Amino acid sequence: RGNVIGIAGVSRDITDRKLAEDARLKRDAGLRAALVREVNHRIKNNLQSVMALLHQHAVSHPETALVIQKAIARLNAIAMVHGMHGGATNQEVNLCNIVNALATSMRGLYSGTPIEVQTNDDFVAVQVVNSETVPIALIINELIQNAVKHSPATDSGKPIRIQLARSGPAIRISITNPDAVLPASFDYALGTGLGAGLNLLKSLMPQTGAEISFASAAPAGVTVTLTLAPPILMDTDKTQGSGMATRHG
Repeated sequence: RGNVIGIAGVSRDITDRKLAEDARLKRDAGLRAALVREVNHRIKNNLQSVMALLHQHAVSHPETALVIQKAIARLNAIAMVHGMHGGATNQEVNLCNIVNALATSMRGLYSGTPIEVQTNDDFVAVQVVNSETVPIALIINELIQNAVKHSPATDSGKPIRIQLARSGPAIRISITNPDAVLPASFDYALGTGLGAGLNLLKSLMPQTGAEISFASAAPAGVTVTLTLAPPILMDTDKTQGSGMATRHG
């Protein structure tokens, strides 16, 4: 009459098969991670070779040195991120490490301009999602390079300050050039008065999770602030090295 009067079934122990499948998945994940690290390592090495060739060209043709120096800085930012991916077992890249590495690179390229990187003692670092590490590194590189570009040719004793601060889930990266002045025609939001570097920066900006603002600093200078938030950043409080603060004159 359509009523269930009993249940019959057959079972089989597949524990060994499931354990073997789990072991295979872990092995495949390990092989994939190793392959990703190797690919990133090779990309970094190839980019470094390109940078070396560009440097030789700049030495042979001094009239191209300024343009080539900018290209080398951009290539270095990409190579640096791939190097971080190549050395990270979890394939995640720390935002603090990106900023510090870029600042160190800029000091090497522009030795006449002092650069300081500062974080608060209670600052908690976060990871940048893998798909955005290269664009974010290029954006930060462009902002630092733009600040250096508008600094005096000789050491004025006023360093460019890069400060990282956390505001809820977001991170603010403020870059202050005490010697710069915003042109009257400059408007980043409207896209007026921008050079080639800032136009490149606008094209690199993610659709969500990133904002840039420019403001005159007190008592003098210009501060540009890059604000990053999820989904650009991973929401985690377990990042190592959160209290790192470096100062360089």
